[in-house]
Amino acid sequence: MNMRKFDTNSEELKNLWRNSNPLIEINENSDSYLKVLGLVWNNSDDTLGLDLRSLLSNLNDKECTKRNVLHTAAKLFDPSGFVSPFLIRIKCLMQELWQLGVGWDEVVSGQIRENWSAWCKEIEHLQNLKIPRYYYSPTSLVNGNDLQLHVFSDASPKSFGAVIYLRYKFLITILILDSLFLNLE
Repeated sequence: MNMRKFDTNSEELKNLWRNSNPLIEINENSDSYLKVLGLVWNNSDDTLGLDLRSLLSNLNDKECTKRNVLHTAAKLFDPSGFVSPFLIRIKCLMQELWQLGVGWDEVVSGQIRENWSAWCKEIEHLQNLKIPRYYYSPTSLVNGNDLQLHVFSDASPKSFGAVIYLRYKFLITILILDSLFLNLE
């Protein structure tokens, strides 16, 4: 496979690519947003987020119907699970619509409509979501004792969830050289 499109937030790496292969297309806009695995990568501040432009553009016009709820839920693509606590609410709402036997284009009222409206108002806050992209190398880890795996899970009658965090810490050793204390006359 001949890969041709690359992007990085490292100027040193961009220069290396420019000099090594003229066929490589490098994104020169430092403030660009790139789609990466369903997320948006802002390489100027090295964060991940969601692209909600198409969802927000026509969300205000939609009535609370099963078709619109499903359409809206399908537009939020989050393969990493960063907004799963937010998405589970619309999935539970969709489940309620199925259990009630609501038709595809039947407008729903009552508590379901209130939940739909509240959820739609909260979508705008997801635009501000920025997840820092961190990286560590195996050499930055001092030893195996500095690695911890934390697992959290919870369940209710409607849903369950789990998250796993890898916590690591590394020590910075400061060496004071004897030569610094020598009198250099």
